[in-house]
Amino acid sequence: MRALLGSTFLLLTACSVSYSTRPLEPPPAPGSKLPSGWEWPSQTQAAPAHAPQQMLTGRLGGRILRPFDAARLRARVKKTKGCKPMELGPGKWIMPDCGQKPLMALSPTIAPRNRMNLQGGAPDSVDLRTMGLDGPVKDQEQVGVCWAFTISTLMENSLRRAGKQDIVSPLHIVAEDAWDDLHIKGHTDGRMVTEQAWPYDPAKACKLKESPKDIWCEDAYHVQQGSWRQDPGLAAEKDRANQMGVYPITKIQKLQNPRSFDELAEVLASGQAIYMSFNIDSQVWSKPPGGIIPDYQANGDYRHAVAAVGYRSTPQRQLLIHNSWGADWGAGGYAWVSEAMVNQEVNDAFVIEVEGGGSGGMGIPGLPGINIPGVGPVQVPQIPGLPWPTMPGQSGGGSNPAPAGACAAGQVVDIVSRACVAPCPNGMPPAGGFCLP
Repeated sequence: MRALLGSTFLLLTACSVSYSTRPLEPPPAPGSKLPSGWEWPSQTQAAPAHAPQQMLTGRLGGRILRPFDAARLRARVKKTKGCKPMELGPGKWIMPDCGQKPLMALSPTIAPRNRMNLQGGAPDSVDLRTMGLDGPVKDQEQVGVCWAFTISTLMENSLRRAGKQDIVSPLHIVAEDAWDDLHIKGHTDGRMVTEQAWPYDPAKACKLKESPKDIWCEDAYHVQQGSWRQDPGLAAEKDRANQMGVYPITKIQKLQNPRSFDELAEVLASGQAIYMSFNIDSQVWSKPPGGIIPDYQANGDYRHAVAAVGYRSTPQRQLLIHNSWGADWGAGGYAWVSEAMVNQEVNDAFVIEVEGGGSGGMGIPGLPGINIPGVGPVQVPQIPGLPWPTMPGQSGGGSNPAPAGACAAGQVVDIVSRACVAPCPNGMPPAGGFCLP
């Protein structure tokens, strides 16, 4: 990943490696005999119980299962000091970004997000999964492109706030070098295609990844990073994806204080997912027990990008993260991290908007004239059949919203969740559990 510092790009360098073999192209059929030292990646893709079927389209159907040279990776790890990948289990490795610099403060094109200043504050808990506002769990495999997978998750959140179920192609985000576009221009020039249109292939991701130098993915797949220009077939795929692109990122905004749990909760309560970069301890993050990451002291220069998609307040305040290490990590690809770790180990936090997606916070159906400060008017229909969470102090909720006349005396219908709640101080109904200023 390239980092913008003034007008200078800082490129991470690593020793050059010569490759005498090519990846197994085309990818062999799963279960077929492999050369010595090669292994199949983990295939576990259990769907979270809360995920509706339409969100899972393309989960496995679009994934290209490609074997990798595990023996070469293990040999490299043994003689490498400092930042290096870690094997979690058979066919499963974590590939954090090493040496990544905090970028938000270095780009003058990224404006801070305006605070919403919610009356009464955010609710005690929010889970975007239960609201139908989170896309599927993906797997970056042996390539350090967590940033592209996290951006795709944020794009899917924006689309779901507009009632769309498309899954965005992380491979196209890598190919378009969207990271640099966002930090230099504050938007992407390219329009991204869906995962079905250009499914993820880790060897292609290695070829398309321009920087920083990633010897790990080259060891894993025997391809030269950034070599897509010498691959006519892959160059043609990239051109085709650019012509078919649908969704550009129109805006990126950084949180004013990325380590403020209150600000994170405020954004999540509005329905928006958040890009977050953590300093991590690779061993602690490798297998979070019960889907909860224990508190830790970051070791070395490991940084990893994830999407924040919820939070809870009991027994302590914790943030829910959506990872890109497959559904066999954590609890179905998700884990909780404590407020203490947010305060201590977070580097960056930003939100994005996508053309054709929901703008700003969660939509307020039927009230197109309402503006939330810093967000503007939004229109997002409730997705039929998906349960809305019951906020603390509310009754009702679930997939059958309460009719207007069914609330107890002194209660009103929340205009987003459709649950029976107490009215706001000004007598108006809340929107998604909070009162509009």
